[in-house]
Amino acid sequence: QLDRVHQVVDSLNIQSFSKKGYEADDIIGSIIKIVKNKNKNIKVIVVSGDRDLLQLLDKDVFVALPGKSFADAHLWDVQAFKEKYGFHPKYYVDFKGLTGDQSDNIPGVRGIGEKSAVELIKTFKTIEEIYKNIDKVPEKFRKKLEGQQEIAIMSKKLSSIVEDIDINFVLEDCRVRNYDREKAVKLLRELEFSSLLKLLPPQGGTLAQVGLHTESSGVSVSRGFKSDKSEVLKGFKYSIANSRGDIEEVLRELNGKKEIVIDAESDVLNPIKAKMVGFSIFNGSKCWYIPVRFSPRDNALELLKSRYGPFSKRLISILENPEILKVGHNLKFDKHIFLNEGINLAGVYFDTLIAAYLLNVENKGLGLKNLAFTKLGIEMSEFEDLFTDSPNLYKEDLDILAKYCCMDAYVTYLVKDVVSRELEEVETSFKFDSSLLHKRVGKWSLFHNIEMPLVDVLVSMERNGVLVDKNRLTKLDGIFSEKINKIENQIYRQVGHEFNPASPIQLAHVLFEELRLPFKKKGKIGYSTADSVLKKLMPLHPVVPLIREYREVSKLRSTYVKGLLQLLSQNDSSSNQNRVFTSFNQTATATGRLSSSSPNLQNIPIRTELGNEIRRCFIAPRGYALASFDYSQVELRVMAHVCRDKNLIDVFRKGIDVHKAAASTIFNIPVKNVSKDQRRVGKTVNFAVMYGMSEYGLSDLLGISEEEAGTYISRYFEQFPGIRDYTTGIVEQIKKQGYVETLFGRRRNFAYRSGYNKMMSVIREAVNTPMQGTAADIMKLAMIEVNNLLKKFPFDVKMILQVHDELVFEVELENKSSDQLPLSKIYTDKNLRNFVPQIIDCMENVVNLVVPLDVDVEVGYNWADQIEVEPDKTEE
Repeated sequence: QLDRVHQVVDSLNIQSFSKKGYEADDIIGSIIKIVKNKNKNIKVIVVSGDRDLLQLLDKDVFVALPGKSFADAHLWDVQAFKEKYGFHPKYYVDFKGLTGDQSDNIPGVRGIGEKSAVELIKTFKTIEEIYKNIDKVPEKFRKKLEGQQEIAIMSKKLSSIVEDIDINFVLEDCRVRNYDREKAVKLLRELEFSSLLKLLPPQGGTLAQVGLHTESSGVSVSRGFKSDKSEVLKGFKYSIANSRGDIEEVLRELNGKKEIVIDAESDVLNPIKAKMVGFSIFNGSKCWYIPVRFSPRDNALELLKSRYGPFSKRLISILENPEILKVGHNLKFDKHIFLNEGINLAGVYFDTLIAAYLLNVENKGLGLKNLAFTKLGIEMSEFEDLFTDSPNLYKEDLDILAKYCCMDAYVTYLVKDVVSRELEEVETSFKFDSSLLHKRVGKWSLFHNIEMPLVDVLVSMERNGVLVDKNRLTKLDGIFSEKINKIENQIYRQVGHEFNPASPIQLAHVLFEELRLPFKKKGKIGYSTADSVLKKLMPLHPVVPLIREYREVSKLRSTYVKGLLQLLSQNDSSSNQNRVFTSFNQTATATGRLSSSSPNLQNIPIRTELGNEIRRCFIAPRGYALASFDYSQVELRVMAHVCRDKNLIDVFRKGIDVHKAAASTIFNIPVKNVSKDQRRVGKTVNFAVMYGMSEYGLSDLLGISEEEAGTYISRYFEQFPGIRDYTTGIVEQIKKQGYVETLFGRRRNFAYRSGYNKMMSVIREAVNTPMQGTAADIMKLAMIEVNNLLKKFPFDVKMILQVHDELVFEVELENKSSDQLPLSKIYTDKNLRNFVPQIIDCMENVVNLVVPLDVDVEVGYNWADQIEVEPDKTEE
């Protein structure tokens, strides 16, 4: 890796220095001394993440240390250091000699922490002086220092930076100069560092020019398209369809085409609120940009009709024709934008975003610009390179906007060619078991049979939104606020003074400095106050449970109560004023599960009263009910199918509670005698094994010894040996082929990692991925099938939410105009009795596993207060 660092630095024409046997901080210290010896007045800024360099501070030497990143770096000088530590920086090595540094394997003096070390250094300055005057050292420190002088001196020496290395350093040679941009770009592509591209200055420029913009227009110094010089894009041609003659040419060129590429430009990124500015169409040889709006007040359809006359209708018919296949990058967003203008973009066929995701589910660089660079070697201009910092696309240069939009469509076409071939190779190598499906399919494709059909389903769900009881939510905000204030006062009483419990730094000081609670280790940024740490401290002081409760209530209030109220306040349509519209993300998780954002409705706690208070705010419209369908233990059922363990299969086929069955095995008692607490343990062990958890992890989770946890796991594997064999097989599989797959061909790559802990983490993820991933595939198949079924009901039904293994629907009741039925009588409604059995049947039979799928159903008027129903699945 160091060789690669040198390669990157050399490609940027930056001087680098190294010396065998010395660390980077030694070289930095020596360079500073050389520079200062030649020029006493020069000022030096050291940029590093190593706090050891603080010892170099003087009146002309400054150190920039990062906060969470270098974007929020803090510049240290002598005064700032003194304010923090209370002594001069030259004594920092003595401070480190006392405290040590685990990250650098410097032991320090056992029992001396930072607070003690500061007090000692302020009094005695150096370690040598401390031991010279050991009889004057307070007894509380003296006992810890005695017998550790050699360790202290050695630790000081290890912390000291060498400043006299013989280095051939000439300051003038380090001046920033021109560099070979093509060479740098080629190397960055090879290393897949596409995010660094935007930081590179133009050819012939220097690194000092990065970030320069003209003041007059806000446009980058180099407003031209970076891709103009690309050999790959020599065939790129585009036109703007400004007249009826232009659009007639577009229609003529599109005639007979079975596949086109689409890209839409909108004024904002919120897919529900966005207005289309224009869109591009590429037919395989030429691209056109079609403006549809020149101000936010324009009516897009009316403008199209006035500009293009009868040709606009023919254009829209192409967009809405499902037989003409549409290719794009993030087609879900584009489909929303067209729907906002009353155009149903049909025939959604190939999304390069989704295809690239399936090729590498861990890859976060799925943007079109990144794919252009990694797949084609094209360096494209980013949006911000071409437009103002706060762009109003209605006022931007039409030609630049047209070229940008058309370039996106053209590059999408090129990327599609590459990723479709790569996807074909992956899918061809996968052997699909066709018996998993009831209906026959041709050649199986995860991409074409699950992910692409899902796009239309998600668009529909996102546009449906979820109704919120705004009045209840507003009252809840007051209740949460009052509860937070009450907990705060309880915390202050326990501690004896006020402080900010939301501040990790202040909280750490209270817990570990004032209350002297034990801590495992102190990191570079201080004590950890993560919830996993606080959980272990719960029995040690009554303030800890209060802190955890404070955090929970504060997070729920800020994320959901205030967050939802803010979203509702932004709605401008009276018909949707109390609905929130989440976005379901298809390409965000490594396992294939959907996630949701803006707002995230998948993480609202279900087993806490506060979580249920928030869920009560999600309601059905008057005359409707909410129906929730939840796959029961779907991942364990997938495990039974995958590992073919006879005993586990019998559990599900006989309808035995799988968690009681596990508890029965662990505690060696009959299933009928398993208590609630024992069932809880059984459930924990079931999922711990499925997640590849070790004895240590299980012991931590259950609060038992590792030995006892090991006994639980051993007994579990004795009863279900097929699971043990599966786990062992997965380990061999990732060693041999480097990936695992779901039953439907969703692949996740796993690279071998050095180190026991890292490899155990890989194994845990690899063991669980086929279970969680297959469960995700089953849910997606169910959503597609259910969505088709919804069209057949004679009453209004909307699928509005997908949360892990649960689907939530709004169902119109038969007598919607009459008084609301009591909750206990809600399932007497004819529409619900028609709807529920058909959805259950669809979901339970979407795939054929060796064990039956089981769906639990609850109905009610809000998302929290629902009754469980067990309909006769034969009823109509």
